[in-house]
Amino acid sequence: MKQQHVWLAFALAFLPLSSKAQIDSIAIAKDVDGNPVKMASIDLKHTCYSLSVSPDGRTVAVKLRKREKDAWANSGQISLIDKTTGTTGWILPMKFSRTEALARLSNAPAGKSMTDHMKLTSRGLLVQDEGKLKLMTDATTEKWNTKLIPLYIDEAKDVIVGYRSATAAKLRGVSLSTGQELWVSNVKHELNWGWNDMQVVGDSLLMVAADDMNFINIKTGNLRRYDAATGKVDVGSVLLQSLGAVAMGAAMGAIGGFYTYYVPYVGANVTSHTCSNIATDGTYYYFADKAGVSCYDAQAQQVWTTAFDNKDGSYSQLTVKDGKLYLLNYGVGLKGGMMMKKYGKTFAAVLNAADGQLLSKDELEPWDKKVYGRPVSIPYVKSYTFRDVDKKLTPLEFDADRSVVITDKNKILIVNNKLQVEETFPVANHYDIYQHHGKYSFVGTHSKNGFDFWIVDDDGNAKLNFTEPVQAADLQGDTLYLLSGTRLLWMKLDDNADR
Repeated sequence: MKQQHVWLAFALAFLPLSSKAQIDSIAIAKDVDGNPVKMASIDLKHTCYSLSVSPDGRTVAVKLRKREKDAWANSGQISLIDKTTGTTGWILPMKFSRTEALARLSNAPAGKSMTDHMKLTSRGLLVQDEGKLKLMTDATTEKWNTKLIPLYIDEAKDVIVGYRSATAAKLRGVSLSTGQELWVSNVKHELNWGWNDMQVVGDSLLMVAADDMNFINIKTGNLRRYDAATGKVDVGSVLLQSLGAVAMGAAMGAIGGFYTYYVPYVGANVTSHTCSNIATDGTYYYFADKAGVSCYDAQAQQVWTTAFDNKDGSYSQLTVKDGKLYLLNYGVGLKGGMMMKKYGKTFAAVLNAADGQLLSKDELEPWDKKVYGRPVSIPYVKSYTFRDVDKKLTPLEFDADRSVVITDKNKILIVNNKLQVEETFPVANHYDIYQHHGKYSFVGTHSKNGFDFWIVDDDGNAKLNFTEPVQAADLQGDTLYLLSGTRLLWMKLDDNADR
């Protein structure tokens, strides 16, 4: 591993340093008793936007952008900061899109994806610029460039997986060290995107429910494909293809400050995501679509499949528990990959996980939409919420007994497995998880109503509350890195949360 970081040490030792900042400590958080908590800090003297930390945790790439009224400037720079000395190794001037978003296009595990179009790797700085992916070894040396939207990065295997463009069907494997194309496979996503709920299977397989169920070997590009009914073309429908994810986020921003992000990389006349998440018990992988439920093993072999008589599946959530599969269908799909619309049936089903035997399937009458609203988001990932009188945050995640729905009436609904409302929370009190380590999470909300960031344990018990706004966060090992104003800050997550 030490040899992989030689380029960083070389750059910091021999390139002209633009500045050296003092490393100090400031308090931007307080514990539950109100005592200030200090974090190591470097003032970069420019407004920070996003960051990426090197694998060894020593160097931090910080994107610096000016804030002009209500928008970020379209020019700025990426600075490489040595957090052990406070020195700036090199500076890369950049032009940015005003609509550049921090959202990730896949749910690749920590360390396996790019955030905000950059990633600091052991081989250099990966950055997306004008439609191309580049590897920079210093501010003036571009080792390679290629047209690629990266979705999964494996440094150990020296491979980046992605598409040439948002609409391309050809998935590519590219060498991180050389930029050489290693393989090409056909993984279409006209009917469903799928990468925001991919699974890493075993050592080298990616499981992605795009137009079909795909198992991709990241080293060879070998592809095993199974039919899947993940979306449907709506004949005669018209939707502006140019309505992008950023525009959708702006539209949803009116809903109590909650920002949803659907990736519209499917056909404009398609109802997509007529399927579930990929559920796993650690040995087998389960998936439901419009036509039924299937089970796969870690060698990408289909173990069993159970068909629905009426092919009435839709956007759904699948849970495996105690040898059974619990499927909850919401009777909606994503119009053009973005907006939820009525589709299929609302029902609950239970199957035997071992052989797919259908134990029960019951149609449901969902909550009163006139009272609680229509769904705009049904998240698969854990988040948190609270009421103003609560002493701790409430975890929000689906399981065999309950689920979470966010509606157009500014409500977070906790619904049971009959789709009846058990609890409601205001959407403004929705807290996303930005980083997680061990039993602690860095969570927060940032809207026009203000900011609020916390470190909480898995049950929602508060450990630290941040008194200053946070622009971005990254985690390397047990160290949490933050950007606040013009400052780069870091702290050992366990040490401070346990105090």
